Amino acid sequence: MRRILLPLVLSAILLASCNKDPQIYTHDSIKKNIDYSDKTACNLATLFLNPSALPDYMVAALQKRFPIVAGSIDDAQVVFVTSAGLATNKETLCQARDKGAIIVELLPDNLHHSSFWHSIGAISYLDPAQESNDLLLLAVYGGSCYQLQDPFLESNFLTNELDSEDKSPDSEPSERTQEDFEAVPVEIGRTAEYLSTKLNSLVEWTIRQKGIINFHTGNTNKPEFDGNLSEHILDREYSQEITKTLSVGASNFKICKVALSDPDKVTRHSTIDLTIHITPVYSYSINGTDKSGDYYFVTMSMISHNAPLYGLYKKWHGAVRTWAHIFYSKNIQWTATLLDSSHNTIGNRVSFYATPKPESSASGMTYSNGFSAGLNVSGQGGISAGKPTGMITVGGTFTWSSSESRTVQDQSIEMSTGTSDRSVHFSYLTNNLREEDATNDAVPAIARTDQKCEGSWCWRVSGTRDDDNDTKFVLKLSVDPIYGYMWRHATWTCEGESKTAHLLNSDERTLYFEIQNPDRRRNGVLEIKTTNSQYMSNVCIYDLEGNLIAESPIPMEQNQLERFQIPVGTYNVEYQIQDGDTQEVLGEYVINDVEITTAQTTVVSTLNGKKIIR
Repeated sequence: MRRILLPLVLSAILLASCNKDPQIYTHDSIKKNIDYSDKTACNLATLFLNPSALPDYMVAALQKRFPIVAGSIDDAQVVFVTSAGLATNKETLCQARDKGAIIVELLPDNLHHSSFWHSIGAISYLDPAQESNDLLLLAVYGGSCYQLQDPFLESNFLTNELDSEDKSPDSEPSERTQEDFEAVPVEIGRTAEYLSTKLNSLVEWTIRQKGIINFHTGNTNKPEFDGNLSEHILDREYSQEITKTLSVGASNFKICKVALSDPDKVTRHSTIDLTIHITPVYSYSINGTDKSGDYYFVTMSMISHNAPLYGLYKKWHGAVRTWAHIFYSKNIQWTATLLDSSHNTIGNRVSFYATPKPESSASGMTYSNGFSAGLNVSGQGGISAGKPTGMITVGGTFTWSSSESRTVQDQSIEMSTGTSDRSVHFSYLTNNLREEDATNDAVPAIARTDQKCEGSWCWRVSGTRDDDNDTKFVLKLSVDPIYGYMWRHATWTCEGESKTAHLLNSDERTLYFEIQNPDRRRNGVLEIKTTNSQYMSNVCIYDLEGNLIAESPIPMEQNQLERFQIPVGTYNVEYQIQDGDTQEVLGEYVINDVEITTAQTTVVSTLNGKKIIR
């Protein structure tokens, strides 16, 4: 059950009851006396389905960032809907998705989310078995997903009861110095201020997704995949991207206590940005049992925004002064495991294609965050939002070569792999903390500023079969950022100690992400050539039942070649011959009974065509 706390200054009163018909929420219905303004805006046409089911504070904040209103679902590039309204608007949402719109679920619910996306044959990003996911919103576009944690769910943070007398960082205002003012805790707060800052990341993600590529234009004239994954491992045409923002922090956190005084407490909140790219590749069974199966190339990074958490805390208790460093990054760690769709380990079926990187390193060392590897195969499948991508090489190889490296001061890395479940575990440890130092320099810069932790690996799963597009796997990710704090009384050499705290909501420490499986259908390549005297356009490939399999409306000049990846089978290829100067259609032609076989290239020419008599 969602634990929603919305004590906002702009009340979270729901609007009128839901209307089943799609509606547009315009600026006229936004409260004028509340400032949600921000410099970050996205010039994409947006549509709100059933806005009466949405808290008005959320609609207002989003409309400030997506100011262009779509007149209909046909024009919408971004569609906002509550998770509970997914099934009601199924037909409308499917239409929007097919046209390349981003679907944003507000207040997502695990059961509604997974039920809807599975019903339309897509992957889901929430586990229906969990009671809550603590998300404010979830956006889906093709193979990419963006998740933002609800900042108002703080019941599982390490908190103490609020003591109104402890709100000031100094109990004796007359003695406050500029240094004391700097110790005032950084707060995000439970107001729309959070939306005014963190929703910017949604806008940036949206712009980036729409700016890279649109899968749904029907244009099959894509760049040919050359077998080198290095150029495509982060390309959304080939990779599944998961972006999740986690809230970390504590409210009224007790640091320590002087004998007869009230406890020292602080409130600090920040975020961790998690980004995962998963590039699935399938190797056909013709390559033998030692090479065939699924390959999942994974790159993952976590950026811990430590600055809002850290501060040098100082407070007088009569003649005794408390000093504290709170909070700084002590140890960021995660464990990634590959599971089957029922969340069971898959044992000996999974292995590592290459040793995960970076491997364990000492403090201040330069390390590589990727690896070089290659595999000779007779053909490989691919993925592009569940559609064939052209990611196939005939008698070639696929490789991933990463030479990028990092040098990080005051941090060491420990990497280990599980023997039975082939899990990957990383720990990013902060070193060189100076516990006797009462200045900010006691904490290394990496622990009190933005800290990026990253890793790369590839799982190989044996036993998957050609034409089996139903078998799916799940990425289980256990995340545990551990933060430290040090305190002393009177002077830095007197009573005190160093402690650690887990500031990530416990419900968010174990995450499950369904992986979009590679295209395991047996595919082949069809190449169509024009002659040195003919211009061709409007190429359409039909199966023997007359279903359109692929098309390319782009005209082809003389001596050009069009390349298609299509499933194994028999096809008829129709096209037009045009006048190169006037674009006049000189005739319609067909090449009948073109055979496509596994991991092979079939070549046809306009010379093979017969004129169609209508």
